[in-house]
Amino acid sequence: MKPLCLTLTCLLLLLPASPPSWAEPAAPGPRWAESNQTEPNQTEANWAEPNWTENAALQAAGEIDLVTELGPLYERARAGEDADLRKRLEAVAADERWPLPARERLLHAFALGLGDLPPGAAGPESLGYLLDYRPQTLVPHEDHASAGIPLFNIPAAASGSMNLWRRQIAYETSQAMLAQSASSWSAETWVGAWLETDPASRRGFLDALDLAPDARLREVAALVVRDLPQRPELTPVAVWSAAILPAPDLLGDTLIIGKGPELATALRVAARTLNEAERAGLLRRLVAEAPPGNASLAIAELAPGLLHEPAVAGLLFDRLGDPALGASAALTLAYSREPAVRERLAELARRDDDAPSRRAAAALATALRTDGGDPR
Repeated sequence: MKPLCLTLTCLLLLLPASPPSWAEPAAPGPRWAESNQTEPNQTEANWAEPNWTENAALQAAGEIDLVTELGPLYERARAGEDADLRKRLEAVAADERWPLPARERLLHAFALGLGDLPPGAAGPESLGYLLDYRPQTLVPHEDHASAGIPLFNIPAAASGSMNLWRRQIAYETSQAMLAQSASSWSAETWVGAWLETDPASRRGFLDALDLAPDARLREVAALVVRDLPQRPELTPVAVWSAAILPAPDLLGDTLIIGKGPELATALRVAARTLNEAERAGLLRRLVAEAPPGNASLAIAELAPGLLHEPAVAGLLFDRLGDPALGASAALTLAYSREPAVRERLAELARRDDDAPSRRAAAALATALRTDGGDPR
């Protein structure tokens, strides 16, 4: 079974008002897509002062029975009674039977739990209320005690649930596209759909690749790698495809051409899924062909587990004089406990007449600080 990775993505806008070009004509959008709220309210530039200590607020928040109180709220959500649901949420916020932290804990739990319901389980009235809500239980910031931060960030929880809905819808859309008949399927259409959608929906599209037929996944991967030089934003698709297949050549192409934080994920996938010979071959290719930033990342992720191989250690020693890669090579060599590596570092360090010898000396000093050993 291939891994299906699900993570909560960043706060995003609601669904676009008009569908992207790849979408089929559809009925009017779901109730939750009709809200004109675009993002949670942000705190003002001048932060409010805390009005609760964290311990006192948590103790007060425990005075409410969440299971009992959440039930009627979710019943209204499932029934589509949006106007009544908003009234109930407003009543919760004003109910003085409970202290303020307890009331906000209930609103936060409800907003967070919406993500477990079907997309659109709450409509624009109730969602608008949650997104507009200004949290009032403020506790000291961990690093700046005079600044108050919400203990229960209700707008963020509501936005996160909407992102989960969007991701789920995109997953189902992507899955349907990948299951189309041969006459209807088009890798270009799938990639175009991914490009046109928002970040949360992009994750849903990628989730569906986990169950895609290998042949179609390879079509998507080949198209993406072809277009990566002009569209580096396609890097996540290439990384995801390489992780599922796995495919050393595709990983190499992605790491040479691609850009962005997903490259570190690709290298960790390589370190976990490729055998030793494949990892060493990939490292040699990246050091020779990838941009310096990508090559340095490859050295950091792939080389430490390969330094017992003389060819890999030699590759790094050869790069000690490289202005772009020398520091990465030296740092990686510093954490090797291979006797041959330590001895060669010591030999180079004694010369102290050029960049490689100075980097070797720095690596050796780091090694000695790390384990207190004497490599000579």
